[in-house]
Amino acid sequence: MEKNTKTRKIKKNTKTRKIKKNTKTRSKKGGGIGTSKPKPPSPKTDKQKTKTVSFSNTNEVQEQSPKSEDEFYYPSKINQNAKRIRTPKEKRTNKTIRQKANVNYINRQREQYILDILSGKTIDEV
Repeated sequence: MEKNTKTRKIKKNTKTRKIKKNTKTRSKKGGGIGTSKPKPPSPKTDKQKTKTVSFSNTNEVQEQSPKSEDEFYYPSKINQNAKRIRTPKEKRTNKTIRQKANVNYINRQREQYILDILSGKTIDEV
């Protein structure tokens, strides 16, 4: 009977050893409230909260309202029913067209710059 108990203990020890080998060491994360430093108090400054403003004495009063009928602004009326709503597909295609146009413009600038350098123009002339 003694042999059986010893073998059982050995088996238990080997299992715990295997578990310990496979476990990763846990690294400490954060210090929490106890170890964190308190914020230093903000310095109080004595600044004026009100501002003193002085205006120059001018007797001329300028009118800002329009005087004639031509100066009035009337927004043009838009027929909301006739307005066409763009689909998301149309928006995407227009976006790709704009992006391609921008890339083509940059490529043309690079080609022109290279041609100018090959023809012998200096950077100041370009």
